[in-house]
Amino acid sequence: AVEGADAFARVTVARGRAPRHPRATPATVLGVDAKLRGVYAATLEARARGWKPARFSRHVKGGRCEACVGTGHLRVALRDLDAVSVRCDACHGSGFAADTLAIRVKGLSIAAVQALTLAEAATLFRDFAPIQRALQSAVDVGLGYVPLGEPTDRLSGGEALRLRLAAALGRGRPQRTLYLLDEPSAGLHPIDVTHLAAVLLRLATDGNTVVCVEHHPLLVRQADHVIELGPGPGDEGGEVVYAGPPAGLPGL
Repeated sequence: AVEGADAFARVTVARGRAPRHPRATPATVLGVDAKLRGVYAATLEARARGWKPARFSRHVKGGRCEACVGTGHLRVALRDLDAVSVRCDACHGSGFAADTLAIRVKGLSIAAVQALTLAEAATLFRDFAPIQRALQSAVDVGLGYVPLGEPTDRLSGGEALRLRLAAALGRGRPQRTLYLLDEPSAGLHPIDVTHLAAVLLRLATDGNTVVCVEHHPLLVRQADHVIELGPGPGDEGGEVVYAGPPAGLPGL
């Protein structure tokens, strides 16, 4: 049971699974997609044409490529074989109409920006504070190599979890949140575990509370309070064998 959760503005439960929506990207999870569309809509060329931010979305008619409906690829059915996905020849995989791509910010089209890595985009938009803050939070948790427009269903579970936590760090107005995480380090490389530990500590420093079901010694050692269940694994457990600071846990 979880008691006292009403003291928090939000409660988030995460298992590190990537969002399954095929159109979700790091840009949408971090909340910068709408901001980027606003930047493009504010250019003189876009204003002269009467274009609104929706013009720079792959989800809306007008700005997107209608041949592939903004996906950048087409499904081709083959006789006696599974259908294959091929790049759309009309938009060359960008997902946008040609006139939409004519609008440039810092010399780049909206499609070119979405092809940048998060680290590259954070540098490019360093003078756009709300965008840069969200992107830099993702870089800080070790996701700087991920393209801004990468579909999230291609991310690993660990990458997806860190992306969600980075989105929380990048908010301009942090909310006091209770995070309930189920083995967030499962399957992660040791370097990724280090990044994860850093972001969890930042969340706690910002006034949030993080509760993890976890076995990794690095994360356990950095906790303020540990509850060890046992005395054995699986059906042999269920009893509290230790509760207190990590320093008092035998063998840690």
